[in-house]
Amino acid sequence: MSRKNSLNNIFECENEYSIQYVKASGDCLFDCIVEAYRSVGKSLLDCSNLFHLPGDSEVQAMRRTISDSVTLEDFENFKQFYEAGLPDFNFMKRCRDLQSLKDRLLVTGRGAGAGQCVWANEYEIGVLCRKLEITCLIVDMQARDLLSRFISIGPDGDGSNYMILQRTRREHYNLIKYLEKGLMSKDELPDEVKVKWNLSD
Repeated sequence: MSRKNSLNNIFECENEYSIQYVKASGDCLFDCIVEAYRSVGKSLLDCSNLFHLPGDSEVQAMRRTISDSVTLEDFENFKQFYEAGLPDFNFMKRCRDLQSLKDRLLVTGRGAGAGQCVWANEYEIGVLCRKLEITCLIVDMQARDLLSRFISIGPDGDGSNYMILQRTRREHYNLIKYLEKGLMSKDELPDEVKVKWNLSD
């Protein structure tokens, strides 16, 4: 479903933007990426850098790519973050070694429930941005002031594609489309987006 509300005070030409709300399943970031690609007639399973096995859904393929990318150093970092009490890393309570972390990252929200899977945060988004050569432009509704609301993850280069995401106060992601497109080249981005996210020309 695509709606135009909740964009007040974010974009000047708000009628050119719409929010595609996705289900809060624990896979919301992944679902946004799937919908962004579908909006331009593409399938993630056609991306050569995405690691997937026969029968994988697009969401499972993204989770498998992240699982395959995680290293022992990442495991140690996550463990330290968990021990420091960072709530985004509570999933590490069940991860005793690197393999158990890799297995945990494979679990989809659709398959096990939102509370039983790892939600995508900066690490997971960063892996997907590198593999898919995309940049996620995030409107962070949790930010206290307007200037810190615009976050960019991924490469800002000529070969990159861009998608705009809304992160709600409940750490849920929705896709923001511009002129009904969820995935855009830099040339297709409106000037106000380039300014808000300080994208180079």
